[in-house]
Amino acid sequence: EIDSDSFSLIDIPVHEKYIYRAFLVKSKLYLWDESNCLYSYDTNYYHKTLVCDMSNIISKNSVLTSIEEIADGVLLSFIGEGTFKIRSDNQEVEHLVEDVGVFAMASDKRQPIVWICTDGGGVRIYNSNESQFKQILSSQISKQINKPIRALYSDKYNRLWIGTKGNGIVRVKNYELYANGTDINPSDIETLGVSDGLLDDQ
Repeated sequence: EIDSDSFSLIDIPVHEKYIYRAFLVKSKLYLWDESNCLYSYDTNYYHKTLVCDMSNIISKNSVLTSIEEIADGVLLSFIGEGTFKIRSDNQEVEHLVEDVGVFAMASDKRQPIVWICTDGGGVRIYNSNESQFKQILSSQISKQINKPIRALYSDKYNRLWIGTKGNGIVRVKNYELYANGTDINPSDIETLGVSDGLLDDQ
């Protein structure tokens, strides 16, 4: 039971312009506004910083899907424009993934890599320490996957969960063995669908 007299709500103005998307990453709130500008807001110190102005880089209708922090900056993914890297030291923008759209990204809990879900291009693996990419095609994961990959999650049992749009969920055991892009052992792959209890395969 919470005593309503023991706390109070404080209204703190955060941003002046309309915010299209907001992402909470650790103690930072990332704000993507109507001007295609990205800001970070430190929730501990109530301080806002312009990360990058991308108004001249991407279109007004671009849809930001996820943000992940890396050692030397942040990664931004878009449905139509792929993935961009923004360096924290000089706000330099690098277009890392250009050939496919990106639905989601997920930082690995055990190694310095970011898993990137693409629209028809399998899974990209970005090593933030080495600033290089590797790729795992959907066909390398399972012959049954021919739909876009929409979500990724790694659990404490060293399993990678891959959510697809139309092919259910794929679970990969011992996934750290395949982070270098090598073929995945079929015995480490399990596909889950409607027959396994899912409401649908989307």
